[in-house]
Amino acid sequence: FAPGGSVLISDEGGHVVLARDDAGGREFVFFVIDSIGPNLSADASPTGGVVSGDVTVTASATDVGQAGVASITYSATGAETIAETTVDGDQVSFDIATDGDTTVTIFATDVAGNVSEIQTIDISIDKTAPTASAEVIDPTPAPASGWYTSDVTVRVTGTDAGSGITGLTVDGTVTPVDPAAASASVDEVISAEGETTVSFSAVDDGGNTDGGSITVSIDKTAPTLTVTPDVTGTPFVAGPVTVDIVASDATSGLATITYSATGAQPIGSTEVTTGTASVPTPTDGVTEVSVFATDVAGNTTAVQTVTVSIDTSGPDVSAAIVSPTPPPASGWYNGDVTVRVSATDGLSGVAVITVDGSDTNVGPSGSESVDAVVTTEGLTTVTFSATNAVGTTSSSGSIDVQIDATAPTVDTLTVDTTDPANDTNGNGLFDLGESVSVTYACSDAVSGIAACELSLDGVVIDTTTAGGTVTVATAVIGDNVFSVEATDVAGNIG
Repeated sequence: FAPGGSVLISDEGGHVVLARDDAGGREFVFFVIDSIGPNLSADASPTGGVVSGDVTVTASATDVGQAGVASITYSATGAETIAETTVDGDQVSFDIATDGDTTVTIFATDVAGNVSEIQTIDISIDKTAPTASAEVIDPTPAPASGWYTSDVTVRVTGTDAGSGITGLTVDGTVTPVDPAAASASVDEVISAEGETTVSFSAVDDGGNTDGGSITVSIDKTAPTLTVTPDVTGTPFVAGPVTVDIVASDATSGLATITYSATGAQPIGSTEVTTGTASVPTPTDGVTEVSVFATDVAGNTTAVQTVTVSIDTSGPDVSAAIVSPTPPPASGWYNGDVTVRVSATDGLSGVAVITVDGSDTNVGPSGSESVDAVVTTEGLTTVTFSATNAVGTTSSSGSIDVQIDATAPTVDTLTVDTTDPANDTNGNGLFDLGESVSVTYACSDAVSGIAACELSLDGVVIDTTTAGGTVTVATAVIGDNVFSVEATDVAGNIG
């Protein structure tokens, strides 16, 4: 081109412009045209969703033109902030370390000032483990003993303020949470008796985990309870009875045995914390012993009631004459006598009445009697006793019975007519008013003589208990008749 002219050069690349003058002198100029921005490659490691550690960002650039890469510029906003930073050269590497979402912006500039396309990388970091917890939500409130008596619902909860919970695991069973949530929970029902350990964990979107375990104690079964001897419904026994109580619980353990008694031997409600108890019942009568057991979980057995019937005393026994009545004033009967032996026993009852060694089975009931007829004359001692249903015999008793059924005898009745002292005129006859000697006697071998009466012509003239001799003046002309009547103590007349 002519001196002073110009030329337009627009092709990319390096160019040399040579100028010559007429004198043969030369001058050249070298220059490069580069209007294309660099190519930029940027990535982050590790990649893929939320990561649980630092992320390294690397970038490299190449320049398709002739100028070459001058620098790479990057910045970050969000969880981690990095001011715009320019690094000379065609490569750069830096780390993002802050939990949360960070956006990295990168571009490259070549020597010609051309800028590459701007690239952005979204980075999510969560280095913090979630919080996993478990609690019993049903039943509530929790028992003071720590033992439940029914099925238990355990709620496992995971919380994460960063990337959110993506899964909960309970005893190896995974429950996904999608989408990830700041808080998630799952319920597990425990029904097995005994102590069950529930393992649980939570995982967040970054793969961080937290976990633990909770122990649930369940006892739905009441303790076992044995009460001996089992004498309920049996007859009375003749001696003290000790009620033995044994209780146990294989799961939560035994807490208490509670017993009480009513009836002949009352006992207030009594608790023992051992697995055994003994309740002596020495008192006569009927005693009801009630027992139940409670385990640590609060399960209670049904109340067991044992009825103990004790009779250590013999019956009360007595005897009385029931026929004939009323009794004679003299105490002597003149015929057969019926003796009634009566016995009472308000506990086991009268079972046997013994009269003069002969047993009569009766009842058993609370009141019984046996009649014995005494026929033997004289004094008869009737012995008696009674035995109750448990074999205890009363003390022996006796009653005296006196019978005289035989009339007394008149042993002697004589009139002495030979005494001359009584024949005052000596004519050999008893004149009116003259006296005679009369001898009489009575006897009774059983009850004895009560009265021996001498009568003249039907008029009693002398009474003794044995007889005697009396002088009697003749009272009438003619025959004077003497007679004797004997009466014994029993009232028999002979």
